[in-house]
Amino acid sequence: GLYSADLLSLRGTAPVSTQGRYTIAVERTGADGFRAVARARGAQSADRDCAEMTVNVVAGFPTTGPTATCWLR
Repeated sequence: GLYSADLLSLRGTAPVSTQGRYTIAVERTGADGFRAVARARGAQSADRDCAEMTVNVVAGFPTTGPTATCWLR
C-alpha cells in the first residue's frame, strides 16, 4: 500500500472538519509516510498555540505536533 495524497479519495474525510473549525490537508511524504495538517479557521484561529495541528506518519509510526496539549483539548 501507498498513502493517498487526495483527501477526497479517502472515505469519511473532507477538506473541512465536521464542526467547520479546521481545514484539513494530507500530503504524502514518501512511499511509507504521510503528513496530515489541520489549520484553524474562523473563531478557532484565535487559538494561536494550536492554529496548525499535524500528524506525521512514517512506516506506521505517528508523531503529532505542535504539542501534546493541543491534542488533549
